[in-house]
Amino acid sequence: MKLFKKQHELEKKGKLQEFDPECAIFVCNKWDQVPPGEEVKVWDHIVKRLQANWPTRKDVNITNQMFKMSVAEVNLRQIVTKPYFFFIFD
Repeated sequence: MKLFKKQHELEKKGKLQEFDPECAIFVCNKWDQVPPGEEVKVWDHIVKRLQANWPTRKDVNITNQMFKMSVAEVNLRQIVTKPYFFFIFD
């Protein structure tokens, strides 16, 4: 929650540039390291913390701005979907 503290500091100093909180995205990095069976619990915890602290309207579904990222999955996807081009020169 360092981001929120920094935001409040800048706001107090009058140096915070205005932005639309609904334009932010939240990337849940290292999702592949969340133990199996605890994904829902971890996700719900993150959602609750954001809903409690992120300055957005209460009717906005914060999960629309959240994304899970798994480096292992990205690496696998690159291997599987990597395009190969063959050129034959005569």
